[in-house]
Amino acid sequence: MIAGREIPGFKLVEGRSLRTWKDQMTALHELEAFGLGEDDLYAKKFVSPAQAEKTLKGKKVSAKLIEHLITKPPGKTTFAPESDSRLAVKPDATTDFFKVA
Repeated sequence: MIAGREIPGFKLVEGRSLRTWKDQMTALHELEAFGLGEDDLYAKKFVSPAQAEKTLKGKKVSAKLIEHLITKPPGKTTFAPESDSRLAVKPDATTDFFKVA
């Protein structure tokens, strides 16, 4: 479809996009001028499992010790040829609806 071919019943659509600063330094200076402080402008973020494993490896600690803390949700479905080694996903409409009281 990206190459211009049509597939009946399908279309290409623009995916979700996140807004970003055109120039982060300019935005920083203007936001500070509006009275925003460091706590307003920066967010401390918890490390990802991969980042924690990398840090543990540097400290010579086995990443297996934190496996029980990590989950890997299913990925977003996508089209793939039948020759693809991944298992086929069967749609389940019951997960698309909420229960009505």
